[in-house]
Amino acid sequence: MKSSILNFRPLVAVVLMAMMCFMPLADAQKTYRDATGGFLNETTFLASAARTSSGDSTAVVDLGAYANGNIFIDVTAASGTPSMTVAFQSCPDTTVANCFDHTTSSAITGTGKTLLKVNNFGRYVLIKYTISGGTPSLTFSVKGAFKAVGN
Repeated sequence: MKSSILNFRPLVAVVLMAMMCFMPLADAQKTYRDATGGFLNETTFLASAARTSSGDSTAVVDLGAYANGNIFIDVTAASGTPSMTVAFQSCPDTTVANCFDHTTSSAITGTGKTLLKVNNFGRYVLIKYTISGGTPSLTFSVKGAFKAVGN
């Protein structure tokens, strides 16, 4: 009996290997969706928070596999007399100081939603925002959705 069980070991190994080849792999990042021809990468550059002075998203994002996208600016609260512009920046490397303005919003002075369409950007990107005005405070988030090259 023992020898007949041993004869099945190679067959079991082949079946297990075949099953593993057809198992889907888990995505490394939860922000990616499978959407044929649609937007494949959704990135939160800045989570919703109240801000009173200029700044940036602090971390350069690698979008080398993407060709174009949309930047969503959502201002949910404003006080004082604020004025803000948001710049989508393209960077030649991962150094924040080396980033250049690619596409900049018009002045945002209150609550609302603003869309920036971007394309032909470099591999690395960053969001920069400039806040001015009398005792300005804006609560906002900046998110992006990007299409892969060839879609």
